Amino acid sequence: MLSAVDLFFKTKDSNLPVTIQIRPTSNGYPSSNTVVPFGQVDIDPEDVQLPSNVNDNASVLAAPTRATFPSPV
Repeated sequence: MLSAVDLFFKTKDSNLPVTIQIRPTSNGYPSSNTVVPFGQVDIDPEDVQLPSNVNDNASVLAAPTRATFPSPV
């Protein structure tokens, strides 16, 4: 079961939300028309946490952005 996922962002668009979806796969590819029930979360741009510093070796100094699903998936 999955109730939330922590994501790390390097940049964001200040006008567009981020949509997280859980989709079934077929032959290793996500379904183009099916989202698992309760498997979608929209995150507003102001809720996306950005790192205070990212260096070339991928060290990140930031809090994660948590996407919490409306019900356990």
